[in-house]
Amino acid sequence: MENEFIQKTMQICTYQLKADTKTSYYWKGGSQILPNRISVKDDLFSPIKKSSNTLHPTIGEFKAQFTHKEQSKSSLMRNKPYQVHTKIRRNPDYPQFIGYGTCGISDSDGKITDIGDLMIFYSNDSWQTITIFYFVGMATPEHIDEAFKFAASII
Repeated sequence: MENEFIQKTMQICTYQLKADTKTSYYWKGGSQILPNRISVKDDLFSPIKKSSNTLHPTIGEFKAQFTHKEQSKSSLMRNKPYQVHTKIRRNPDYPQFIGYGTCGISDSDGKITDIGDLMIFYSNDSWQTITIFYFVGMATPEHIDEAFKFAASII
């Protein structure tokens, strides 16, 4: 796949850990495709039921919710309660990254539905700042490695 195409599908956002918290981050810069406040945990918020993705182990979770005042330039705010969620999986081929996940959003029934977008998580300062590489439509097995290669080339 062409790097130019991958670059056009990618948006980068950076979040800073809120003081005196362990999992709460606020938007610091870059794209505002995701909510202004997110939670990223290097463990799980709740137990995981058996997953169909057994390629890589689950090592954490990402949760966020748009407020009614926030305006996303994406289609992530389709249905109330405007939640965004993913399990974070470790990719042993790219140890410099925290991991990756496939983006899920609230559907019309209030459940989380995968929309096929890939999120790659990166931190070079012990999780004080987290950079999220967001790739639209790239959450397929054949594209995940290409997205990692591209993100690795720009960190």
